[in-house]
Amino acid sequence: MNKRKSSAYIPRNELHDEFNRKISAYNTFAGQKDLLARTENLEKGQLELISRTGNLEKGQKELISRTENLEKGQDLLTAGQNEIKELIKQTATLMTENFTYIREDMKSLALDVNSDIELLFKEMADVKRKVNKLEQK
Repeated sequence: MNKRKSSAYIPRNELHDEFNRKISAYNTFAGQKDLLARTENLEKGQLELISRTGNLEKGQKELISRTENLEKGQDLLTAGQNEIKELIKQTATLMTENFTYIREDMKSLALDVNSDIELLFKEMADVKRKVNKLEQK
């Protein structure tokens, strides 16, 4: 038998049970709304992540392309440096040859000048002797 008091009020335990059911239902609905909102945010985040990943891949490809261009530039620079080195070697060789020829020409010219001077001194000596002979007569 049920020993329930007849009263206008709902017993306390039934009141708590009813309240908990309503709160539970409300929390379930609120939880579902919250879950849906979070799921939508998650999907937005995934789309943004996919977009950023795509941009990252584009950036990586551009970086790879620029790196390849940089390597090509370095190769061209190395080739240019080698060409400059060869030109410097050729120029140094030509300058050495030219200086050698200049020295040889200067030696030859110096010998010619010295020979001419000696010849002039000899002629002067001959002229002086002749003048001395003429003066003595």
